[in-house]
Amino acid sequence: MIRELINDNIQIDEIGPVLIKSSKKAKHARISINTNGKVTVTIPYYLKRKHALEFVNSKKEWIIRGKIKASKRQLLRLNLSNNELKVFWKNSERRITHLSKSYNFEFNELIFKTLRSRWGSCSSNNIICLNNFLYCLPDYLQEYVMLHELVHTKVKNHSRQFWNELESVCEDSKIKRKELRDNYALG
Repeated sequence: MIRELINDNIQIDEIGPVLIKSSKKAKHARISINTNGKVTVTIPYYLKRKHALEFVNSKKEWIIRGKIKASKRQLLRLNLSNNELKVFWKNSERRITHLSKSYNFEFNELIFKTLRSRWGSCSSNNIICLNNFLYCLPDYLQEYVMLHELVHTKVKNHSRQFWNELESVCEDSKIKRKELRDNYALG
């Protein structure tokens, strides 16, 4: 039997609109709440719509807390001239180069992009990408993101080893990570 993929908006009391969708890539049911508080439930394609509804109802309190948290985040907007961006790139390059030398990290290239879902990344070839939205963050959170990506030049995952290494070069990294996650949303 071939099952049709689900892509359905429903209204749930106390939560509001919820998008239920199925995916051939999904292995487990998952709930996400975007920066605007929109709730999406993704289920494996072989599950029925009723499983998604049961899952949402079992996680109702968690979803409500997540929507409240999302409403408190500052939605960042990037309205910079090309000149302002170039100055930011140059200053950021100077800072990350200084940090890499200070803590003995090596990266091969630094690029900048305007991303919607992450602050930065580090490829397997140690190419670091920083989000232009970093411009909107306080300096200490910019530095946290830079150090996070630099640690990935040595530890390519988010294992305990990674978090320990990050804490050794970035004091209060857990607090900074929480502040970044709880207070800022990419626009």
